[in-house]
Amino acid sequence: MEGVKEPFVFKGFQYEDLDYAIENFVNEYDLPLDPKKLAEVRNVAEMLDLIVSYFKQEKKEDCTSQQAFYKLRTILHKYTNESDIKPSTRLEELFPKQNRIENINRVEEDLGFKLHILKMKDDVVTILVVTFLVLFVLLFFTTLYAMLGGVIWLFAYKVAEDYRKEFKVETVGELVKLMVEKNYFKSRRDPNTMNEKELREMIAKYFADCLGLEREEFLNAKFG
Repeated sequence: MEGVKEPFVFKGFQYEDLDYAIENFVNEYDLPLDPKKLAEVRNVAEMLDLIVSYFKQEKKEDCTSQQAFYKLRTILHKYTNESDIKPSTRLEELFPKQNRIENINRVEEDLGFKLHILKMKDDVVTILVVTFLVLFVLLFFTTLYAMLGGVIWLFAYKVAEDYRKEFKVETVGELVKLMVEKNYFKSRRDPNTMNEKELREMIAKYFADCLGLEREEFLNAKFG
């Protein structure tokens, strides 16, 4: 029927991308995934069922995002002057640039994991990319100057990386969402518990993002 999108089908190198994503996820959560059982799955749903089955935490039906917000809000009160912190509160209001890096580091220490929410300014990234391309071209004409420029470029990149102060997300609510996606169990009040439905959704989104697919596109994908 016209207008109906055909389901995504894994073929060739796309299987390699999926295998790489699975390997990263398994290593991140230290799961004893059995390759033989993985080879037996016939679709994405069965693959998700298999992966979820390796998580043995106590099952709960509570909301991880709500718990993550309360946990984060308690910590933010320690390092900011804002008394009324809401999901819509902007991170730039909570963390002035002057002490932003130090305060984010303190928040990460209290949470027990890295947030990775700071980035370089876009114009700095552009300058670094353009400079790198110029040095790459220069390499074909004068190796000595290209190598010297490369050393300077690496130093400039390291300095820019150490002093990045721009936020990747804008609000507390967006940060909570990122926390749950990247650190599901540590975002919960009790890391020895899980909401199985939430966990399944989190895993599906993880793989969809790794493969550059929309969530529904990934869930409906077929193995060729």
